[in-house]
Amino acid sequence: MVTEKQKNFLEKLKEAYGGEPLPSFEKICADLGYKSKNSVWQYFNKLMDCGLIREKNNRFFLSKQALGIPYFEAGVRAGFPSPAED
Repeated sequence: MVTEKQKNFLEKLKEAYGGEPLPSFEKICADLGYKSKNSVWQYFNKLMDCGLIREKNNRFFLSKQALGIPYFEAGVRAGFPSPAED
């Protein structure tokens, strides 16, 4: 489960870089306004654990899951409909 801050970080990555390979942590810090490369690394670790960022040939990419699935805050009601009143 990702926190609200992690979701915001992921959204910033999607807006800034889309499906491209992600740049260095230093460039991400400069582009997105973070002060520490370590904080970016902590976000990356959590998002990699959740499968939203993947690594290939020592480069990081946003996964297809991160690019295609919207986040919903509320659950979806399911089941039989309630009887209508006359």
